[in-house]
Amino acid sequence: MDPDMRKTCLITGASRGIGLAIARRLDRHGYRLALTAQSKESWQRLRGELASFTAKDHVPIVCDVAEEQQIAAMFAQTDATLGRLDALVFNAGIHHQGPATEIQAADWDRLFAIDVRGAMLCCREAAGRMAAHGGSIVVIGSIAGERPIAKRACYCAAKAAEHAYAQSVALEWAPQGIRVNIVAPGPIDTDFLTEALQALKLSSEEVLRLVPLGRIGTVEDVAAAVHYLLSDEASFVTGAVLRIDGGRIWS
Repeated sequence: MDPDMRKTCLITGASRGIGLAIARRLDRHGYRLALTAQSKESWQRLRGELASFTAKDHVPIVCDVAEEQQIAAMFAQTDATLGRLDALVFNAGIHHQGPATEIQAADWDRLFAIDVRGAMLCCREAAGRMAAHGGSIVVIGSIAGERPIAKRACYCAAKAAEHAYAQSVALEWAPQGIRVNIVAPGPIDTDFLTEALQALKLSSEEVLRLVPLGRIGTVEDVAAAVHYLLSDEASFVTGAVLRIDGGRIWS
């Protein structure tokens, strides 16, 4: 592919799981990528993963999206190394399980700082750069933002806020040619799911019985949905919630 024709995408939370799968898929389709990891350790892991990518000009960046100064530095580094920004995938996130009566304010604040405030700051920075030429933003939400789940009050509240924010700015930024959509995974085979099931004392078999399609989703399922929403094939799609959950939201 002509280097001048390649689109540039920034993906937060790209060192493992869903974020890494999205990065791999976009790499195969010719994107130039800025990829973030939260810590020095996860950044080192990400650098190792990049050795197997098709392109060798991707940029790994350490960024804690709860920190506004780090987000500003992340975008500045992306500007300096990759130039024009065409797409953003906000995938960084954490989770919290446990009885609502035991939620600590610090846990609530940290989750909202990453999942909601971080999404706002990254989307705001991306939109400012896309205003002149358009672009596409995908926020990785969750069916928990639409379907409350017991003992996940903090996480459900954060994802609901994230969904509402993304749909609001989708309306606001549409006249500038900036599309904003949400991919809402259900149970996906990641460390995230394993940790959640352990905390809630649930087995994978119990969760599987709740999925009408009869299987747990894969990170590739989510990556395919993100790639579609970023592509020109979704040029008339904005403000949408694309659920990747095997029908779990209805069961």
